[in-house]
Amino acid sequence: MDIKFMNMALDESKKANCAKGKVGAVIVLNDKVLGKGNNSVPKNCKPCTIDSCLRKKYKLKSGERQELCKAVHAEQNAILNSLKKGYDLNNSTIYVTKSPCMVCAKIIINVGIKKVIYANKYPDDEAFKVLKEAGIITEYFEINKIKDVIM
Repeated sequence: MDIKFMNMALDESKKANCAKGKVGAVIVLNDKVLGKGNNSVPKNCKPCTIDSCLRKKYKLKSGERQELCKAVHAEQNAILNSLKKGYDLNNSTIYVTKSPCMVCAKIIINVGIKKVIYANKYPDDEAFKVLKEAGIITEYFEINKIKDVIM
């Protein structure tokens, strides 16, 4: 089932409108998909281009100054989409094509997600530390198991 849900996260990543990278997330409980999300700008906002990207403008590395990005992270969008449908996320699993940043890690903890399965590592070791401290299981998913790689 992990392959199925990671493939769904990968498919979701293809819908992202972030100019710097594409990330997808799927939240699952008892083999039921509760919500999906990708890293995209908020509703009714114009997508960034490489030329208009604030992260590029300020020469920020991945993992630095996340607030200087117009896009909402895939995990955040998946959580918001699940909650809008009225789902309780306690004890669920989130599949992401890139591991969570610190901001997403804190949100994951507080909504009750208990497991994070990720395909690529985001450069934020502090996020892993806080997830571990909160008792959240993190599991690396070998990228070569998924059908198509766009990252």
